[in-house]
Amino acid sequence: MSICEWHVMPPECEAVEMSRTGVPQESTTDQAPDGDELSEADGLRVAMRTLASGVVSVTTWWCDRPWSVTVSSCCAISLEPPTVLIALRADTVAAKAIGEHGYFGLNILSQAQMHVAVAGSAPGAAKFAEDFCGRSTEESPSPVITGALAHIHSVVERSVEAGDHIIFLAVVERVILSTGASQSPLVYCSQGYHRLQSSRDYPLIGGDADSIPQCAVW
Repeated sequence: MSICEWHVMPPECEAVEMSRTGVPQESTTDQAPDGDELSEADGLRVAMRTLASGVVSVTTWWCDRPWSVTVSSCCAISLEPPTVLIALRADTVAAKAIGEHGYFGLNILSQAQMHVAVAGSAPGAAKFAEDFCGRSTEESPSPVITGALAHIHSVVERSVEAGDHIIFLAVVERVILSTGASQSPLVYCSQGYHRLQSSRDYPLIGGDADSIPQCAVW
């Protein structure tokens, strides 16, 4: 078997990565059997489902092809120097590829790109992303998701093992912002994708807080 085949790591590894990064999985009960309390791990998983976040596609190269994985474990750490952080399951294709190349792309998805998020989180499936992005260009060495609100090319400065994950700390070298019409970001919360409704259109002063529309679940 060639090391360049995507299933060099067991398919179930990708499924585990997605369940740990907040992407929808098959429904499971969050109630402990026989009235027992949830374990710390189960309790943390349930609690974190209530934390709404933007949806990010991390892109890298695998077998000389663009590879895209959907994550929620991503944040900006510093502006001086500009530094970002992502966390991936250690035994996944994405983590191996980023470790080999030393860089990755962060693509902030719009609400029109739920299909990209779903494809990048499919348990056990190869996540080659030619349908969503082209090959590297002078704009960015890492694959760029077409139509993303922003693409952030980052070079890994160091990696840290944390439990069954690897944390990549990376310095931002290139930011590409969407030049198209203004769009809202895709939002993920409580095992579902949501549209973002700005409260600026519904001021609380002199108004009723209950009149503010809730996010509409797709």
